[in-house]
Formats: sequence, structure tokens, C-alpha cells
Amino acid sequence: MNELFDDIVTNINQIEKIEGIVNLGNGTINIQSPELIESILKNQEQITKLIELQRKLIGNLLKK
Repeated sequence: MNELFDDIVTNINQIEKIEGIVNLGNGTINIQSPELIESILKNQEQITKLIELQRKLIGNLLKK
């Protein structure tokens, strides 16, 4: 358990925040970009629709 906690602390310590830029060690994200946020929200909506369609398809297949 302590090893997991140590990993979390290490990961948190690697996060740098400067003027809306977040560096997670494996990539940098500009969190002030409205276009990026809009694109992420659209992608999340599309993923939600896809999951709902998959749920319906699986439900129909199980009824057969």
C-alpha cells in the first residue's frame, strides 16, 4: 500500500503549473485554449453516443 502512495506522491510532484500550462511529464496541455476544451467536449459527447449505441446493440443481440 505504501508503494502505491509513494507512486502517487511522485506523480503529483512531477506536475508543473505555469500560466495555464500543465506538464505531466509525458505531454503538455494548454488548459486555457477554448478550442481544445470545445474539441474535448465534442469528443466526449461522441464517445457517450457510441457507448449508448453499443449498449443497445449488445442488448438486441442478447435478446436473439
